[in-house]
Amino acid sequence: MLGALILFFIVMIAYMLIAEIFTVLFRLTGLPEEKARLQVVSLLTTCGFTTKETEVFVTTPTRRKLAITAMIFGYAFSATLVSAFISIILSIGNTQDQNLWYVFLILVGIMVLLILLSKIKFIKKGFDSLIFKLGHKLSKSKTKNFLKVIDAYGTNSIVEITLIDIPNNFKDKTLEEIKIRQNYGLNILVINRGSKIIDNIKKEEVFKEKDILTIYGNFNYIKQVFIEDVEQQKIQEEQQASRVEEK
Repeated sequence: MLGALILFFIVMIAYMLIAEIFTVLFRLTGLPEEKARLQVVSLLTTCGFTTKETEVFVTTPTRRKLAITAMIFGYAFSATLVSAFISIILSIGNTQDQNLWYVFLILVGIMVLLILLSKIKFIKKGFDSLIFKLGHKLSKSKTKNFLKVIDAYGTNSIVEITLIDIPNNFKDKTLEEIKIRQNYGLNILVINRGSKIIDNIKKEEVFKEKDILTIYGNFNYIKQVFIEDVEQQKIQEEQQASRVEEK
């Protein structure tokens, strides 16, 4: 019985970690945290979700791949948990090994600790940030900029952008010169610059490397301006550098 209990708690710990990882990865595709978490739990528990909610996952190839991967994990978890539960029922009272009980108690302690740590904001934020960066790196994006959705309102979103590669059109230009609201329909809400938080955005403000921008606007426009256009910019720079080397 104890072996089955240990397996059960190992799977539960793995489930908690994987659920958090998939939630962050779905947020990278433009979903707010609450919606991403709900769908990840649905996928991992193989509970399914409504047709309306399913539409969210068929809009992009990346989301479809993530959903399929999550479902595979979900089926594996379900089969393992059911098997472990049956073994527990059939083996009740048969285990006397004290060392295994120690292992069991340690696993229970780890699970409780993970639940408690997930409630601490700065730890959760640090873990999410790590997964965001890893997911962005695995996407093989040409730009070091990465975004995460804070909330969504129809086609518009509040998005946090870590600005490492500044778009050429924005370099050394003030917000007044860029006309970001008029030209792109985007509103800069907050600029986090190191230890300084700028929430009273002035027209003379200039974007700087490592700024963390909180932006409100159409998610596709935000992604195009700060991710897709910058990726194209990087490709062109690589091509130019390659031509110079050939000469």
